[in-house]
Amino acid sequence: MTEKTNKPKKTKEVEKSSKKLDNKSIDDLLKDVPEDAKVILESLPEDKQHKLISVFRASHFSGPLPPPELLAGYESVLPGGAERIFLMTENQAEHRREIEKKVISSQIALNEKGQKFAFAIVMLAFISAFAFVFMGFPAIAATILGTTVLGIVAPFLQNYFSEAKEKKDKTKS
Repeated sequence: MTEKTNKPKKTKEVEKSSKKLDNKSIDDLLKDVPEDAKVILESLPEDKQHKLISVFRASHFSGPLPPPELLAGYESVLPGGAERIFLMTENQAEHRREIEKKVISSQIALNEKGQKFAFAIVMLAFISAFAFVFMGFPAIAATILGTTVLGIVAPFLQNYFSEAKEKKDKTKS
């Protein structure tokens, strides 16, 4: 047996909010509301139900632009509003592309600097090693060359193998 609650009569404010909600009845509007929220809503007066349901009906979208019907709503509220939204979106996209270009060019410059420094270090190590060989210290020369070459080559090999693994993982997906 269901228990009936005394609902207040519709006031002018409730009738106005009903019109704002596309002239749908409370039962129709509650179809879109989660079950646990329905229990709470049904215990409230009808005018408060309409207010809360309007919150539940808030539009959600993803992407840079709202859907056409929402754009039309903005345009009706503020003439030229839709054009301003398009302009804002275009400006934001251009800004993002500029930042991406700067990041990529700075990464390329950083990589080039790293390669130049690595080359300079290897050349310095070779010169030092040859100097130690001529002075009669071949063990020190071998140590200098070995550690320098391993120190320089290891990161390049590590990068190569990690990229190869990523490519392999992507082809499996």
